[in-house]
Amino acid sequence: MLSSLFKLAAHTALFIMKRRWNGYLERNRAALAEADVVVVMSSPRAFGTLYASLDDTRRLFAGKKIVFIYHLEPVGQNPLLGIAVPDATVIAVPRRRWDLQVLGRQLELPPDDWHDPMSHALTDAWVKKHGKPDAEVLNAFMLWRRLPVSEATEKVLPRVREMPGGERPAPYRAYGKINSAYAVGEFHVLNELHMYGAWNTLRARQDVAPMALPDDLKTGMLDALAAARGGRPAKLCGFHTRYGGQSDKTHRDGSPVEFYIPAIRKLVDAGYQVMIQGDRGFHSRFMDTFDGMVVDPERLGVDKNVFRLFCGCHSDIFVGDWPVAPQLAASNGIPALIVNAWPVGWGVNGAQVYYRGIRGGDGRRWDAERTLRQGPLISCNTVPHDFPELFGNDDDLIAEIAQCDQIPLQEDEILAAVTAFLEDLESGAPETNRQADLARLFPDWSPIAMATDCRLNRAWIDRYAEQAAS
Repeated sequence: MLSSLFKLAAHTALFIMKRRWNGYLERNRAALAEADVVVVMSSPRAFGTLYASLDDTRRLFAGKKIVFIYHLEPVGQNPLLGIAVPDATVIAVPRRRWDLQVLGRQLELPPDDWHDPMSHALTDAWVKKHGKPDAEVLNAFMLWRRLPVSEATEKVLPRVREMPGGERPAPYRAYGKINSAYAVGEFHVLNELHMYGAWNTLRARQDVAPMALPDDLKTGMLDALAAARGGRPAKLCGFHTRYGGQSDKTHRDGSPVEFYIPAIRKLVDAGYQVMIQGDRGFHSRFMDTFDGMVVDPERLGVDKNVFRLFCGCHSDIFVGDWPVAPQLAASNGIPALIVNAWPVGWGVNGAQVYYRGIRGGDGRRWDAERTLRQGPLISCNTVPHDFPELFGNDDDLIAEIAQCDQIPLQEDEILAAVTAFLEDLESGAPETNRQADLARLFPDWSPIAMATDCRLNRAWIDRYAEQAAS
């Protein structure tokens, strides 16, 4: 009985959402009618995947008229993202659904895997009727299948042998995840190995204009920052702390928030006004001690979403936990240091990385060489058993890696990483021979190996590689 009632309620909710979605399409008629490419982001997405997909779209279809539509989730996304994008129309559609608790079950009306294929299908139909004859309508999975695949990745990335099953019956199934993400004979793209490695490859091939706030918003932010520090000259540093917030998202947690304090003092001593953003903030009494040189949006009295975009678009440097905020900054040409970087082997062009440690099932920390050689096999979003080729089909290694855990950075590590980062900026030092030698330990298919200018932070090398060698 409950199942039948749920289906009836879900279909009713979907009917209401169809009318709502058609209304959004009509309100954006002018942009959609002129678009060469329309991307409708499918499935709930965190900001990192959303931003990477937007950047992919801009680079894959550079010079074309782009409309990019995303579902604005209740938390974790920026509704103002579009104002900073110079070459695409970005539309944020707030996600609407009814969340109910019935007999201990969490029910979503309509379910996301009904709603999002519906939004793609209706958009596709609207563009076919009212848009350009050759316009394309894609979702995120279809977009990822367009990403370039390097020769190194081709050797290890498995191809789809047969269409997967297990998808529950749903309306608009032809536009659902299975039919969008998989095609027999094509590469399996639902993994970070492909997505971030391909993004680095694409960024090396195709430039786009950096994101930037409109002049009035940028000027307002600069004025608020100057007023906070009493008009003293300063450089600007975006600073991001990360917290997963769920038991299954601990790989997204940074270090304890107090561990960042010595690094913040180091940045202020170096002449930077530090702009705190992210999942966790600092007590106002702590920020009071810096006389306006450590700020957040509440202290400045500015809009939180404008503040976050300003940090990612207009800072002089950026320091932060993996992955999203420093990723945005680095892709806008801002020198970035990524601490608590994970998984090992992850990296983006224009950044330095200081990786978390790896603790084996025996409780011992992996040494530097093994961390770089085999650490990339541990990915937070990819089930290792899906890629046995990466492990040399070694079942014992697969079982061992499944027992590994992460070691977040300690207070002195964060300080050392920031110190080395600032020294490199001051000296303009090129990559050292030692950095280059260690970089060759990474598998060819890892994202950092596909990045043209991502390097290991010197403090990581000094602490783990050099101490081990001595």
